[in-house]
Amino acid sequence: MKASLIVMGAICVAGSMGTLSAADMRALPPEIGTPLAPGFYVGGVFRGTFIEDTGLKQLNGSTTGNVSFDPGAGASIKGGYRFCEWFALEGEVGFEGNSIRSITGTSVDAALYQVPTMANAIITLPTRSPLTPYFGAGIGGTSSILDVAHITQGTTTIVGTEGQTTFSWQAFAGLDYALNNRLSIGLTYNFRWVTGPKWDRGNVTIEFDDMHNHSGGVSVNYHF
Repeated sequence: MKASLIVMGAICVAGSMGTLSAADMRALPPEIGTPLAPGFYVGGVFRGTFIEDTGLKQLNGSTTGNVSFDPGAGASIKGGYRFCEWFALEGEVGFEGNSIRSITGTSVDAALYQVPTMANAIITLPTRSPLTPYFGAGIGGTSSILDVAHITQGTTTIVGTEGQTTFSWQAFAGLDYALNNRLSIGLTYNFRWVTGPKWDRGNVTIEFDDMHNHSGGVSVNYHF
């Protein structure tokens, strides 16, 4: 813990050399733009999602094939603490859904819902203008929920809903626009890698390969 605090402090000190104090930052009028002062914040993201085709590792025994997804949508909420205008840590939880377009060798009517829970570190690049670029990365887990109306392979039909949580990591970047000293909106892109989930439906096992998720969306943040 002490080592982490020292690292965060070093980032903030290095980034703050020659910049304004927290009091100065809060005093800047909205039309000039507000470099973010230390403190808590909350926010949300509304996003469109795209999952790359992934491999089918198991379906009623070992098999080979692909799983394809339709574009989907989702949202997430987050909250964190900004240690300085350069660096913040936050927690994020979301919900996303994509219909499954096809699974090799089957007739399918199903959807995949994902619930990512992530811990993120964010680096912000102060510009002394209302526009503020940032990038970051996070680790955590994603609950993958397979909701099946039917998956039919030969004489075997699978129905029902199952979930499993696996490790995931993500990288993201975006651009925020400060409306005033506390409220900002922006655009964001996110890539999330999810360890392949495995579900058991009675005597049938379904297993996907690792999934690569892309999303782009609109963010809203409130700084206390």
